[in-house]
Amino acid sequence: SENYVLRISDSASGAVSDSSDATFRVTLPITIYYVDDGSNVGDEYTPFVSASFPGIGDDANDGLSPERPKASIRSVLDTYVLGPGDIILVDTGVYTVGSNIVIDASDAGVEIRGPVTGLNEAVLDRGNTAGGSYVFQLVDADGVTLSNLTVIGGQYGIYASRSSDSDDVTLEEVEVRNNSSFGVYIQSSNDGLHLLDVRLHNNGISQAELDGDDVVVTRGWFYGNSSRTGLSVTGDRAMVTGAQAWDMDTGIRVTGAGSVISGAVVFSNRTGISGGTNVLVVDSVAYGNSGTGIAIGNGTGRNLLSHGNLNGISVSSGRLEDSRAYDNSQAGLYISGNATVEGYRSYGNSTGMRMAFNSSAAWATVRNNVLYDNSLFGVDLNFGGGVGSDLE
Repeated sequence: SENYVLRISDSASGAVSDSSDATFRVTLPITIYYVDDGSNVGDEYTPFVSASFPGIGDDANDGLSPERPKASIRSVLDTYVLGPGDIILVDTGVYTVGSNIVIDASDAGVEIRGPVTGLNEAVLDRGNTAGGSYVFQLVDADGVTLSNLTVIGGQYGIYASRSSDSDDVTLEEVEVRNNSSFGVYIQSSNDGLHLLDVRLHNNGISQAELDGDDVVVTRGWFYGNSSRTGLSVTGDRAMVTGAQAWDMDTGIRVTGAGSVISGAVVFSNRTGISGGTNVLVVDSVAYGNSGTGIAIGNGTGRNLLSHGNLNGISVSSGRLEDSRAYDNSQAGLYISGNATVEGYRSYGNSTGMRMAFNSSAAWATVRNNVLYDNSLFGVDLNFGGGVGSDLE
């Protein structure tokens, strides 16, 4: 048997003895912990074994085997001290989260993983959208991974405050939806966040607001609130690769110095992509946005394609290289500051390139560009206050 009882007695007289109140098990080191709801439907990790071991979640269980899963993540975290290499497997089901699931330094490095097969979901429902109600709250939780979970029904789905200092957190194949404010809200001091193949949608404000430095977003889908921002990254040195955003006010906004947006696809927003000062936007596509497809600002745009928007690309005092705009209803390219534009091609727009300056200090350099078959103007120059431009 794997069940043991500990008995202690006085070896001299035997008059004093006692036994442990309950049986216990001696096992190899445990690295996997199990959580299940009250059903076996769709279960991947905790299947029905027998009437004695039904694989049904109960917080009175130890959660150390598929036959004895706990009923909540909170119970596992409260019972054990977890760390790197430990995994909590959360099986298919809907879980009511009565209070914030707080992950702190005592469990830093743990992974919490939902089902990975087919359409199975582990849905964590906070059921309370009032202020301060979150599904996950990270507090000095370095190296934590949340994967294959669906997070709903809070003020924020996943939250780390400015004082949290939870670095190198990973969100992988997580769906965060239907929270009243932000889907994922990671404030400054929480650096090195990695979002991988996440789906964030229909949250009340931004789908993701990420303020720490060195954020990495690899693919991911952000959509479903036409008055707000899909993905907003404000920390320095962010790398956003292959993200898609639609049905937002601004699809993707990245403002931190030294950041890169690469391979993005944005459509059916008001503004597709907004890049800040010293941000590189490269190899990205914008179409069908009601305002500007790609706004470079004072950064750099390279190898961009923008079509079917109001304005294709806008640049103020930044640089645009080797990009193309067509079939935009106003301007393919709108220049409003000390920009440099080279290798730009424009056709099928109302205006191929519009240059409009209000500052007397503005001076744009435009060379080696091709504009043709634009219906109103090839180049529309609107200078004021003694400004000028070099066109070659």
